[in-house]
Amino acid sequence: MGSKDLTNIILNNKYQFQKKIGSGSYGIVYSARHLNTGAPYAIKIILKNQTTNTQNNKQLLQQLEQELLYNAILNNGTLITNLLNLDLIAKAGYKCKILKEISLQLRVHKHPGVLSIYKVYDSKLALFVVMDYYPEGDLFSTIVDKRRYANDPFLVKSVFIQLLDAINYCHSKNIYHCDLKPENILVANNGTKVVLADFGLAMQDSSIESNICCGSSYYMAPERIQNFCTGFNDFETHSIHLERLMDPKNHMNEGLHQNVKFPTAAGDVWSLCIILINLVSIRNPWLKASLSDTTFKAFVNDPSVLLKILPISKEIYHILTKYLCINPWERGSLFELRDDIINCHKLSDQGPLSLDSALLGIGIELTESQQVEDALANANAAAAVANANAVGNEIQGLYAENGIHRFDVLKI
Repeated sequence: MGSKDLTNIILNNKYQFQKKIGSGSYGIVYSARHLNTGAPYAIKIILKNQTTNTQNNKQLLQQLEQELLYNAILNNGTLITNLLNLDLIAKAGYKCKILKEISLQLRVHKHPGVLSIYKVYDSKLALFVVMDYYPEGDLFSTIVDKRRYANDPFLVKSVFIQLLDAINYCHSKNIYHCDLKPENILVANNGTKVVLADFGLAMQDSSIESNICCGSSYYMAPERIQNFCTGFNDFETHSIHLERLMDPKNHMNEGLHQNVKFPTAAGDVWSLCIILINLVSIRNPWLKASLSDTTFKAFVNDPSVLLKILPISKEIYHILTKYLCINPWERGSLFELRDDIINCHKLSDQGPLSLDSALLGIGIELTESQQVEDALANANAAAAVANANAVGNEIQGLYAENGIHRFDVLKI
């Protein structure tokens, strides 16, 4: 037992921790294997004694690991915890702060595009959540480090449609993710399958007050940014002046200095469009959707700036301007976005992504439709664009420069 972490420790005589694979403000994630079957799992250990201070939480997590390790050593290398009822957590866990994330994820985790939860164990110090393990990592590393999608327009569309279908299913259950970004999307099968993870900021409310900073700045919709209403007071935004945003017929009549509520789903739509830009261009368009950001301010004044700074086709440009609408009430729906992506011929005007990806039969395969129970108005998960044959392997990708381990943010 020379290790300073939980490697090789046994949980409830069922799972053996293999190695630490991630950590955040409130928890640690280990890869693990089932002792009887050898099947791989990921186990997220969630700190119970959480604070609002991130630095304090990091220290508390370190202490938690040491206490768990000490307890395991006293018990022959085994941690014994209590098994919780998943159905009860799904139904009522949202009332408990520490269980809210698990509760909301359990309500949608049966969808193939959402990370599955198998067991939840409780101890005095922490919760242990047993989930599927995805050794290929997240979508961020697959886009940036592996450049998996740089040469394959069919695969870009397949992955994005999988995300749309998963989010649409979540919305049909009144679950809004609110933190969509490549780091919270796991990949499998050589980048051809994607699943949603990390429901830590997810919520059930269909509307959200303005200026509630929820998510990551790169992917956060403008209405989630501080001073959204006052910041846009003097700007024409996609032909929509703020006065129209505040018009009663547009569902918002409280006035500038009172709390204004916006549709929560529209924030997820915005984030998905930024992810689409990531997939197509391996870039982020701006640091945040605020007028304090030079590039975003230029976009607000003239949306066509996207054509100048991103290697995207005019089709993708028109799609982006339709859904990156400053007025959240006027953003298109997920259904519309899905159709627009399927019918989009070219993702870019140059390189491999300029191949016509709307012509079925060129290395593209449609999967069988999957019935999604209780979905919105006839919202059965339609046939999704499936895995495509590698296209243009001998063609250099649009961005083949080496040594980039983050999305470049374009500044103008």
